[in-house]
Amino acid sequence: MSVSELWLAVAGPRGERPELSVTPDALLGSPNHPVSLELPLPPALPRSTLAWVSAAQARALLEALTGLRGAALDRGGTALLRLQPGGAQLLKLLPLEELHVPRLSLLTGGARSGKSGRAERLAERLAARAGLAVSVIVTAQAFDDEMRERIRRHRADRPSHWTTLEAPHDPLAALAGAQGVVLLDCLSLWVSNRMLQGAGEAVILEQARALAAALRERPAPAVAVTNEVGSGIVPDNALARAYRDVLGRVNATVASAADLVALCAAGEATALRGDARWLHQRPE
Repeated sequence: MSVSELWLAVAGPRGERPELSVTPDALLGSPNHPVSLELPLPPALPRSTLAWVSAAQARALLEALTGLRGAALDRGGTALLRLQPGGAQLLKLLPLEELHVPRLSLLTGGARSGKSGRAERLAERLAARAGLAVSVIVTAQAFDDEMRERIRRHRADRPSHWTTLEAPHDPLAALAGAQGVVLLDCLSLWVSNRMLQGAGEAVILEQARALAAALRERPAPAVAVTNEVGSGIVPDNALARAYRDVLGRVNATVASAADLVALCAAGEATALRGDARWLHQRPE
């Protein structure tokens, strides 16, 4: 359904349809790309504005404005609200169950962008939906105290009942021992480990294609994390430039097989492909 059709299909406060002169510009967001609204609502609202927001935010808005409470809004999803100065009305709720479940998701971003935390919440959400366990395949190696501390923090942030499998060089082989939803963190360290072992670009790309296919073909969903390293200045040495190029091609290879691809920055995530609601809803 197009934006215009969606607008015209929604009835007004007394059951009437909006005037045809109302443009789609009065519709904020979409079911797949909900907007974020701050309380209190902006005072300069049009006479009537429709907004797709997360169910969690819809609950907060409605409770703040009307005192309305609804169990359906506690289960996640996306809500369509009619916003008017001083009030809001729930028009439609698309539950989380109606979302297409991504077989393979890829989250990328820079350092401290929030990608690992987003990936963990996504894995938790996917596992909770189907009652599955979560297996984490990690590729980091503790070469020094700083890296040991980073690994310790990542482990502490994850639920204690998740299974961790260490596979710095061969995450594909580790899949054989993984149960339930797989979280692979991360492709960037795996590529670095393989290059330091002497593997060339052709070999790494072949392995990346096999890994992406295996992740996608599993009976349960998989989530992979990687770094975006191609947005800065050109590195000043050949090894760093080669790493940037190989990782960029590995990321593109895995992204081409993924249903959901997201770019993370400043703790937020933007869907480049797929249904963005999976990135923002809480697990049921």
